[in-house]
Amino acid sequence: MPEWNHTKHVVGKKMTLFSRSSSDFGLIEVSRYKLMPGDFIELHFHPSKSETYLLLHGELEFVIDGEKVTKTFGEFVIIPAKINHSVMNKGNEIAEFIIHHIEQN
Repeated sequence: MPEWNHTKHVVGKKMTLFSRSSSDFGLIEVSRYKLMPGDFIELHFHPSKSETYLLLHGELEFVIDGEKVTKTFGEFVIIPAKINHSVMNKGNEIAEFIIHHIEQN
């Protein structure tokens, strides 16, 4: 059964889960995040999930498999499963973005 608008707060981050459901492809999640200036999502990877980030407001610096990439409003990043990545808000404004996860079966 899908979960809608489940919100949790983690030190400077706010995440709202809009949708979580299973499909023929695997588990799919769509969440909206807010990241305060200077805050970050630490280096991690997902063994079986790919991620797509869509930036709605602000600026984010990604480190993806050791390479730095900066994205602003309207830009997106695709991160395959098993790839190390981190995200940091290096700007002066709250960064808002959507994360779309697809977990492979």
